[in-house]
Amino acid sequence: MTPGIRPLIAGNWKMYKTPGEAVVLVQGITDLLSEARGLVSAVDAVVCPPFVDLKSVATAIELDGSGLKLAAQNVYWESEGAYTGEVSPRMLADIGQDKTLSRKLKEALMAVQVERRFSKEEILTAYLNVRLEKSTETHKRNPMDAFRQSVQNWPEVVECASLTGEMDYLLRVVVADMQHYSRFIMETLLKHPSVSDCKTSFVLDRVKATTSVPV
Repeated sequence: MTPGIRPLIAGNWKMYKTPGEAVVLVQGITDLLSEARGLVSAVDAVVCPPFVDLKSVATAIELDGSGLKLAAQNVYWESEGAYTGEVSPRMLADIGQDKTLSRKLKEALMAVQVERRFSKEEILTAYLNVRLEKSTETHKRNPMDAFRQSVQNWPEVVECASLTGEMDYLLRVVVADMQHYSRFIMETLLKHPSVSDCKTSFVLDRVKATTSVPV
């Protein structure tokens, strides 16, 4: 296991269990988690039931408050269309999937791949596109204000720019190594309440770098 990456334990049960049976199974799992609280507090535990069970299991997990996470065991890559029997990401998003789970998996996989391919000197700088939550509740603090203030206290971020388009901010991040990068992503950036998503690009080769201004 790569240091700095939080372990994840997930299980699915194929084409078994009705919604009612799935709830009973999940209640048994949460009971076991409660008994082993010290052991499982350091990992993310995930259940991946069939699509027809997702809503019932999501409700059971929410009421239980055990910290068990929910994911789908199958998803189709198109957002919609004439694909008989398939399930789209948009359908799953409405049920109560853990929105951070897919990000954690992608970031963990990318960290391992980059660490294997490039030397330490080649992965010191990364550019992160960050999307913020769009809160419509007036009693909540503006997500952009909260994010801007937090960025000032993150030493890894050496530059931050506000963007137009799909993503809200571009961060230039300098880290000591991949372990440092993983810690920053998992423990700082993605845990910030204003952050909805992020995409990372590593600097492989500097083709041009200048401080001169053409005016």
